[in-house]
Amino acid sequence: MDKETTINFSEYRLQKAKDTLNTSEFILKELQDYTGANNRAYYAIFYAIKAVLALENKDFKRHKDVIAYFNKEYINTEIFPRK
Repeated sequence: MDKETTINFSEYRLQKAKDTLNTSEFILKELQDYTGANNRAYYAIFYAIKAVLALENKDFKRHKDVIAYFNKEYINTEIFPRK
């Protein structure tokens, strides 16, 4: 992928994360469905991580692989704080 396409793809994934977080907040506030809100919040985080990985043109099929790579390359190296 060229640089512009890569950035656009990352921005698309980040917007998906934001939209999913908004859905999570709605489910929590309006429906008081903690399980549903938690599920959407997890996916918001997952999509945000995938937005970061898109900048490297990295993608994985399994959630555990996405999380493992992000932890190894971004958390353990303190690019993103553990907090």
